[in-house]
Amino acid sequence: MSLTQIAGMILLDFKVPRSYFVLSFIILCAGEGMIRLSYRILTSLILPGTYHKEGNHILIVGAGTSGAVILREMLTSPYAQGNVVCFVDDDKNKIGKILNGVPIAGKREDIPKLVERYGVDEIYIAMPSASAKNKKEIILQGVSQEEWRAGITPDIFKHVAWNLQEDLEMFMRAYLDRMTADFVNLSVGLRAPQIYEETAPFIMKVPRSFLSAFTDYLNRMCEMGKLSEGDFTASALAVFSSLFGYAFLNASFGKKLTEVEKDDYIKSSVQLFLKGFEV
Repeated sequence: MSLTQIAGMILLDFKVPRSYFVLSFIILCAGEGMIRLSYRILTSLILPGTYHKEGNHILIVGAGTSGAVILREMLTSPYAQGNVVCFVDDDKNKIGKILNGVPIAGKREDIPKLVERYGVDEIYIAMPSASAKNKKEIILQGVSQEEWRAGITPDIFKHVAWNLQEDLEMFMRAYLDRMTADFVNLSVGLRAPQIYEETAPFIMKVPRSFLSAFTDYLNRMCEMGKLSEGDFTASALAVFSSLFGYAFLNASFGKKLTEVEKDDYIKSSVQLFLKGFEV
């Protein structure tokens, strides 16, 4: 715009003060900057917190500058998902205070009870200077909570009809309904070499819940004369492997790899597995 104006003035021989060019440049830069920043200013000052009345409940560890930046982004950006419900910080002078409308509810050792109190789904670590040891302790506090396992426990597989086709579909659906992309990505992160030795016992509780429940079910079906004897441990592992593979690939690639929907996958898989069981 400025170059066009300058070229026109030279060609038409317009006489203007030299200060015109400096002032024009400053005004144009300020105007363009205001246009770019107007949306951010509007959401920050006039419409704080509008976007995240619903969504995952987030706990932020660290109520310093980094934590405040994360909270501000969560409140103002329409692309950030989730709702910050509380902070924790080891500075006892901050505990009990409010940061941009969110309480600083306790110290790191209070994480387990705060997870339960606020129904926390995710924990963000906003402690750039924290040691690897401290970060590991926070991660282990999080995975020790029952909620992080996506509700996959033997209890969700108890509602059986003692009909192989119906029950196999129930087992598969109960698992895949809870094995979301977020949970898959979390479990992959927990396999990092630096923490895997400590996180492995927690990670293994998810597959063990399915395997133990389904193996017990197959044994009971055999006792009732509805299945012939077989290696039910291997059968349960085969079914679980198919479920884990679908959940992992879907979380990693989504529609880029396959467009087979969850319900269609379950129904097709049930028909295949039924052929492998001798009734």
